[in-house]
Amino acid sequence: MSQLQIGANIAARRRARGLTQEQLAARLGVSAPAVSKWETNSSYPDITLLCPLARALGCRVDELLQFTPALTEAEAIDHLNEILHTALTGDLTAAEAALTALVQEYPDCAALQYQAAIGWSAFQVFFPTADAEARARWQRSAVELWQALHAGPDPALAQYAANQLASHAIAAGELDEAERYLQELPEQVVDASLNRYQLQLKRGDPDAARATLQKRLYAVVSQSITLLSALDSPAVLPEPERRLVLADAFRQMAATFGLLDSSGLLRVEPLLALGRVEDAAAALEEYVAVLTGPLPQPNPALFAPTLPMRDGAMSDDPDLGALRRMLRRQLLEEPAYAALRENPRAMAALERLGS
Repeated sequence: MSQLQIGANIAARRRARGLTQEQLAARLGVSAPAVSKWETNSSYPDITLLCPLARALGCRVDELLQFTPALTEAEAIDHLNEILHTALTGDLTAAEAALTALVQEYPDCAALQYQAAIGWSAFQVFFPTADAEARARWQRSAVELWQALHAGPDPALAQYAANQLASHAIAAGELDEAERYLQELPEQVVDASLNRYQLQLKRGDPDAARATLQKRLYAVVSQSITLLSALDSPAVLPEPERRLVLADAFRQMAATFGLLDSSGLLRVEPLLALGRVEDAAAALEEYVAVLTGPLPQPNPALFAPTLPMRDGAMSDDPDLGALRRMLRRQLLEEPAYAALRENPRAMAALERLGS
């Protein structure tokens, strides 16, 4: 839990009121050195002085103590991004401690619970070689947060949490529990974006209408890409030829809309199943080029100005660095890719991913 740091707040409010340390001390019946210690966080005001101090500084006690009952969604996202950056740049222990402390500091903040649950799941994805105890701890922490959101007052978050809990139950082999969670969810969710954009047009706000449509289009396209990736499984599509067609569809969508093109990776396994090892190596080369190239840009003709353009290279993104490490480990260890490990072209591509 973060330590109370109110010294700068006291000093700023004192100066804003035009008071010296001596004048503030005289109003409170304390010494000027005591005020100086408060302002440098060397000591704290006695609890009996909080109300008089707040009145002297023209604020409420909660403002004096900088008490925040909950984080906004943007603040929660910023905290999570900072913690994940810490983890991905080499200090996983500090990142885990920071996320634990943050949840303890805001135990009833739904926005933070949501982001923290995502964070614990991200640890599992980014650090697949962590010891079993750590991975079980992250899994347990994520499930506890989803359970809290599932029992919470926000129906949208409760539904999302039910879906996440179903996913965890499926992974754990608890199929009846997963089915119970899924039965809570509606088969169809009403999409109000078409009515919303028309309302915005009627009110003379074409910019808002365009943003509504562009955001919804991007969400639908991203979901379609995710569904294509889910279909790319021998358990779902056993025919490798059909999976190659799927990979082509993925490539076309990524090119049209400006998304990350993972079609090269999708082609590797079905090509190996067909005995086309050299073609599989070429597909891997293509995917490695994507992961080490520039960041994908949402097609500006379709999404500008709602979705911002991103500068930089894929190699600059620590999250994608974790993805590259995961891919390298997968290709070096899983039996399905054994033929690639004997192919010089494929191994050269893997070397470009780094260690």
